[in-house]
Amino acid sequence: VIARSCAALGLALLVPVLVTSRRENIPAILGTLAAGLPGSRTADESQALQFHSGLALGMFLAWLHDERV
Repeated sequence: VIARSCAALGLALLVPVLVTSRRENIPAILGTLAAGLPGSRTADESQALQFHSGLALGMFLAWLHDERV
């Protein structure tokens, strides 16, 4: 659970790289992060993972906004 939480947060920090090299994958990444949110039928039972998925999604969206995507 800790590794998946850290991976979600790390992914949000890679937005500048993803925007330039993997732009077509951004919708799939957003979908994956959203799937981990509380209330989603695919969300993990771990509250820590749900929290970090939401935090990572917010960070990812903020980076996308900063990058003007």
